[in-house]
Amino acid sequence: MQVDLVSARVGPYRLERMLGRGGMGRVYAAVNEAAGNRVAIKVLAETFADDPGIIERFFTEARAVNLIAHENIASVIDLDRLPDGRPYIVMELVDGQTLREVKPSAPIGGVVHAIIEVLAALEAAHAIGIVHRDLKPDNVMITARGHAKVLDFGIAKLTRAHGAGPRTATGVVLGTPEYMAPEQVAGGTPDARSDLYAVGVMLYELVTGKRPFAGSDWDVMRAHVQEAPPPPRSLRPDLPQVVEDVILRALAKRPEDRYETAAAMSKALRHAAAAFGRESWKPLAGEWLAPVAITKAPVVAPPPSRTGAPWLAVGAIAVAAIGIAVGIGVARSQREDASPPEPWRPPPPPPVVVAPPKTLEAVVAPPADAQSLDPIEWSIYLDHALAIAFSQVSATNLQSFKISHVTPAGSIRLDASDSLVEVVVTRALAAHLPDCGVRVTLRGTRETVEVLQPPCDGALIERPRCSLALVRERVTVRHPLADRGDLSVEFGGRWVVRTDAETVTLADDCP
Repeated sequence: MQVDLVSARVGPYRLERMLGRGGMGRVYAAVNEAAGNRVAIKVLAETFADDPGIIERFFTEARAVNLIAHENIASVIDLDRLPDGRPYIVMELVDGQTLREVKPSAPIGGVVHAIIEVLAALEAAHAIGIVHRDLKPDNVMITARGHAKVLDFGIAKLTRAHGAGPRTATGVVLGTPEYMAPEQVAGGTPDARSDLYAVGVMLYELVTGKRPFAGSDWDVMRAHVQEAPPPPRSLRPDLPQVVEDVILRALAKRPEDRYETAAAMSKALRHAAAAFGRESWKPLAGEWLAPVAITKAPVVAPPPSRTGAPWLAVGAIAVAAIGIAVGIGVARSQREDASPPEPWRPPPPPPVVVAPPKTLEAVVAPPADAQSLDPIEWSIYLDHALAIAFSQVSATNLQSFKISHVTPAGSIRLDASDSLVEVVVTRALAAHLPDCGVRVTLRGTRETVEVLQPPCDGALIERPRCSLALVRERVTVRHPLADRGDLSVEFGGRWVVRTDAETVTLADDCP
């Protein structure tokens, strides 16, 4: 039996409330009363406190999170032991709700934006040889600012490059049945493509309101190996075919038939998303989220072994909530008193605007009453612009953007007579060839798409780390009068901000 530690002190922290519990331990919200900062603390259950193998995994995989160090992954702050010897991990406390709380009627652009950020986190993890192995909606938080944060690398697989060879006993499966790739079910070695399969299941569920396979754990695991999922469009007929294609490729039974990398799946998803109208690109917040109960985790035993099916050699199944599972069995989250996911029903999805031929300018009508883009809407609009650009010219990457009116609050005005938002992308290896780039321009509420011809000069860049609000704040420190009106902002790897007095250049070095 696990002892509830609410109100207990763990190092400098006081545990305020329990966030989740499972067979392997519990997760608490805690506060550092001296400094005032709040964190999440995972405490391993007493049952496993004397198991060196589980403790090693608990700590090693906590360090794995900091090896990745990505903005879309919840960070680890510290790790230590309680006086009784139980290990614990101090983690970033993410203020928000999980993807599990997203309603099936949520705007599809907001869903795609969240999944693209999940794929960015996976790309960073996979690049250094770390496979998550337990991706599911419960392990992805949507922050108050509308961004995705991947949680719980509790059963992540590290490669030998990091001094962490296989720790999973032969025949033991780790993961959550509904989101496990066929090779995980069969007891094989999961790799980056196993995570992409789980992303495919999550995206399927988010756009249809149902998972691809239903039934008991055993039925679901067998279906992952043997059955084709119902096409998403059979559940949501208005879903663009290109989005269904992305989902079904991610759900291919053989790893070699899926996307090779998270970056490849992200590009395909951006391409597919070019068919969405601006109304589809609303952030996943407020009305699109519904609260659910705390999770708990029962222990589930597998049915008797049957002959003639190699996928049946999976060993014992044990389940743990909030991904505190660090060693044995299948980690499965199940909510108390929670009904099955609500199936999708029309309406509302917004009208789908099909991407135009690349030889023509495109006009997309945003809402007539749009006055501005707030910081979250700007982030999503940038995804929208990149998706449209990719649909016109493949293999493109961001080169620059400029904005004519950034308000003191960091929003973008669209109602000024000279309002302008311009995003330019180019092809990295073919800047001298025809159709070498794309310019997406928003003047007020009128959007145009222009295919560029050579030369497409300029270096390719990553998305900015600093928000518009933080850039304004930095400029205001130097020029207090700049806080009184709109500023013109350009970004091409560095920030160029024009005030009434002068032009200020800033590095994009936000944490």
